[in-house]
Amino acid sequence: LILSNGVTILTTKFVQGTTLLKMFIVPKTITRITYEAFPRCGIELISLPYGITTIENGCFRECNHLQRITVPHTVTTFEQNSFANCYALSEVNIPDGVNSLPTSCFDSCYSLREVILPDNIETLDGNIFNECRSLLRIHIPSKVTIIPGMTFFNCKALYSININQG
Repeated sequence: LILSNGVTILTTKFVQGTTLLKMFIVPKTITRITYEAFPRCGIELISLPYGITTIENGCFRECNHLQRITVPHTVTTFEQNSFANCYALSEVNIPDGVNSLPTSCFDSCYSLREVILPDNIETLDGNIFNECRSLLRIHIPSKVTIIPGMTFFNCKALYSININQG
């Protein structure tokens, strides 16, 4: 997949249904990726360019085969449903500049095993890790004062929640 140098935005259903594309390194010219750009495709690995600041609402929603994503430190905002229904996602790095995780951010990421939240996280909204059936452990920073209901609903493998005391 080759994009011209003039392309700056990847829009809705950009690669929907492309089952043979397994890896995608997003070009540095891309400054924005919109709602559901990668639904139901075969991509397993995505690397985002330095400069992107927001993982938009549902951006990777239903990217069913996505296993790993490299998120640059320039990202400061994850919007709701960012990775919802990414069934194969096993790891994701959350940059230090992110201070909140919105509703259903990782909802139904069945293969997500461990999440390391940066110390800057202050807010966790509901259903963030709903149905993350492989989630084993999570460390919650001391700045988080409320853990809403349904945050870990049906996280059947979860055996360790480490809550830092400030």
